[in-house]
Amino acid sequence: MELVQGILALLGVGSFVGLTALFMKIRDYMQGAKHYFWRGDRLARKNKHEEAVRWYDKALRKDPGYIEALERSVGSHLGSQRLPKQIYPQAIEFLESRTRSIDDTMRLIEIHQKRCEAEPDELEHRHSLRECHMFLEEHMEAYEMYKSLARWYAWRARCLADDAARYDEAQQDIDAALLIDPRCALVHYAHGYLLGVQGEHQKAVDACTEAIRLKPDFALVYYNRGNTYGNLGKHDLAIEDYTKAIELDPKFAKTYNNRGVSYNKLGKYDLAIEDYTKAIALNPKYAKAYNNRGVRYEKLGKYDLAIEDYTKAIELDPKYAKAYHNRAITYDEMGKHDLAKADRKKAAELKAAQGKNP
Repeated sequence: MELVQGILALLGVGSFVGLTALFMKIRDYMQGAKHYFWRGDRLARKNKHEEAVRWYDKALRKDPGYIEALERSVGSHLGSQRLPKQIYPQAIEFLESRTRSIDDTMRLIEIHQKRCEAEPDELEHRHSLRECHMFLEEHMEAYEMYKSLARWYAWRARCLADDAARYDEAQQDIDAALLIDPRCALVHYAHGYLLGVQGEHQKAVDACTEAIRLKPDFALVYYNRGNTYGNLGKHDLAIEDYTKAIELDPKFAKTYNNRGVSYNKLGKYDLAIEDYTKAIALNPKYAKAYNNRGVRYEKLGKYDLAIEDYTKAIELDPKYAKAYHNRAITYDEMGKHDLAKADRKKAAELKAAQGKNP
């Protein structure tokens, strides 16, 4: 009995009733949103983003208003290379519903500031402006939510930017985000991405540079600016940015692949192969990296290795027309013209089906 009492004392409870209550608290915590969030965080730190997403989503099912879980879920979706379009309306609707009064206040502040500038001696304008700031101080939690709304507009704009028919909507989200928080690095990153896919490469570089100024450890922005420099043919600068992105996030396979492309453009073929191989090691299902490495092997006369890589790329992505095309070239180099003919035919069929020129 003394042993039992000693254990109870160690646990900080004085009776079996207290012990039962303690276990119930533990059970509630283990089944609660915060615990699920903690599990997701541990996995995300290990770059196990697919698993992390499942725990963040469980946290959100327990507490749909768990803003931090929403944001981390987006981050892990991005880390797993899957941007979840369905998350953004959920987050934005929740935040907008709780920050409308803040939004109205921010608009009033803008109006009163302009009035103060136009009529500096008018005390009524200054009094109104002071009242607005006092309102924000009294509703700091809602104000913080309002600021986070900028990040959600930015994420949604990033998603919309992948659809050429929705560029205008993406720009509207960027404009809204910049009004809320012009110092948010994520907003400038999303703006840079949108400008890049529209072919405004120099403006994209400028937006990414501003994001980096605001958040110098933002790996994704270095990656994005590296892509933009690559599109401008500035591969030395692209390599610098990719290298910085890898320093900040060494587990992102796309950065190695794209740095390999820039090394290849500069004739640094051994370094290109090293980067493609690293990308494949990080993501064994990365068809593009296999194709890129295959091209490099083919140029070096290593035809068997090239065929292996093209075949693996096709296995991972059976609709990858470029891999069929490249394998056809290598088969021709090897004198296997029948196989080359079959691959060229397949590549043409896929390009036609995808609406591309054969």
